[in-house]
Amino acid sequence: MNAKTLLSCLFALLLLAPATVRAQTTTETPVEPVSEMSEAGTVNAEARAEIETMMSEARDANELATPDGYIMAGEKYLAAAEVAMKSGDDQLMESASGMMEGAAKAFVDAGSMYSDAEEHAMAGEQFSRAAGVAEQLENDGMQAQISAQAGSAFMKAEDYAMAIPMLDAAIGMAPDELNYQFFRAVALRQSGDAEGSTEAFTALAARAEELGDTAMSAKVGDTVGKTYLIEANTALKADRFSDAIAALDQAAPFLGEDHESMNKLYASAYYKMGVSQVRSEQFSSAQRSLSQAIEYGQRVNLTSIVNGAQQQLDYVRQVQEQG
Repeated sequence: MNAKTLLSCLFALLLLAPATVRAQTTTETPVEPVSEMSEAGTVNAEARAEIETMMSEARDANELATPDGYIMAGEKYLAAAEVAMKSGDDQLMESASGMMEGAAKAFVDAGSMYSDAEEHAMAGEQFSRAAGVAEQLENDGMQAQISAQAGSAFMKAEDYAMAIPMLDAAIGMAPDELNYQFFRAVALRQSGDAEGSTEAFTALAARAEELGDTAMSAKVGDTVGKTYLIEANTALKADRFSDAIAALDQAAPFLGEDHESMNKLYASAYYKMGVSQVRSEQFSSAQRSLSQAIEYGQRVNLTSIVNGAQQQLDYVRQVQEQG
């Protein structure tokens, strides 16, 4: 399993967990039928009749319970809201926000159905529409949740150019919702921006510590650390010892110095590098590498590497004394 596959698996598991980014604000605010509104204040009878027709069509479309039906309903709600806002009718204008909330709910429902059908790009498009409506409503909480939902859909579609800005928007609205920051860091990694992802994970780990969120701290460490361990193991198998050690150096801040798998890889990488350096008569470099191999090997009781490295060091000393 490579690093990208691991992140994809972890991301999929996270989306199944209770603390996901699925929108929680999909309950439509009841919109009072126009025909039952009070006649107090300025009245626009023509607009009321037009809106009543649109609202009836929206309800009928909603009852289809299909993506197209929900999209049609959302568009009808938005059209009704636009008429209401331009009507000059006091009660209609007050009802416009409820119509817009109905539109947001309908677009979220369409997006959810597309997600269930694994049509993730189309899901992201509908969640984005819903987030846009939430922005017009100046409802930061709704916008944050739905923007994050859009981001997760675009991530599944591997459209990171769309996913990352949506997650940025969610974080801007809810900076202490650490799951949004986690998904953004994963998206950066999957997009190929390893440096940006590491910076994002590092900042997230610091923020989680500030907030006392030990679960998030552990999740960040496990995700990032395992990713770099996979990279290190791949490099080690290809005899790219310096690359392996560089990956382990990236993993260390997240895993801690006592992590067994990391120390085993460190010991192996330094030992193999040291042996290679001895063969090429780079004795000073070999001494440093082999000493590191012994240090890491002792942490995890790798007797074979500790003894082997010591034998190589003894050989180097003999050569240096003879020379």
